[in-house]
Amino acid sequence: MNTRGRYCCYLIGLLWVASLLSVATVTVTAAEYSSVQRVWFEKKADGYAVRADLEVGQQEFVEKVLRGGYPLAFKFELNFMQRQEWYLDRVIGDLIWQGTLSYDSLTQVYLLVNESGREQRFSTLTAALDQINQLRAGSSNDRAYINILLRDDIYLRARFYYLTSHLPEPMQIGLLLDAIWNNKEWITFPLEVRE
Repeated sequence: MNTRGRYCCYLIGLLWVASLLSVATVTVTAAEYSSVQRVWFEKKADGYAVRADLEVGQQEFVEKVLRGGYPLAFKFELNFMQRQEWYLDRVIGDLIWQGTLSYDSLTQVYLLVNESGREQRFSTLTAALDQINQLRAGSSNDRAYINILLRDDIYLRARFYYLTSHLPEPMQIGLLLDAIWNNKEWITFPLEVRE
C-alpha cells in the first residue's frame, strides 16, 4: 500500500474513533435528561404503591417551549421482568404513567394533567417539575400485582421520556436531531419493596 493509501486508512480510522466518542458523549449527555433515578414499591395499609425518582432536565428549554404556547408530554414506563435461565427474560407486567404540562399565560399557572384527567396547578415551573420528578402513584391491592412483588425472580426495567408527536412538525424535526429528546433507553433496577 502506498503512502497515500495508508494516510487515507489512517484518516478513516480517526474519523471512526471520533464518531464513536461523539456517540458516547451524546449518550452520556442524554442519560442526564428525562431519565429514571430510582424505583421502588412501598407497602401501605391498602396495598402497594410504586415510587420513582425521575429527572426531567433542561428546565430552561422546557420553560421556553411551555411559554411559547406548546404543552410538553412525559411518559414513564415500568416493566416487571422475569429472569429465565433457559431463554430471554420476559415481561410479565407493566405500569405506565403519562402526564402533560402546559402554561397558561393569562393566569401565569403551570398545569399538569395525568392520563386519568387529574389536574394539578403550580405557580412555578420548578414546583411542577418537582412533582413530576417525584412520581408517587396511589396504592393497589390487586392480587396479581401483589404476587409479582413477592416473587424472587423479578427485576424492573424503566424509562422516562418526552412525547413530541403532538408538537408542530418543524419543532419535531429539530428535536429529532437532539439525542436528549429521543432518549428512550431502558434502565434496569432490582425489585425493592419497602415495608
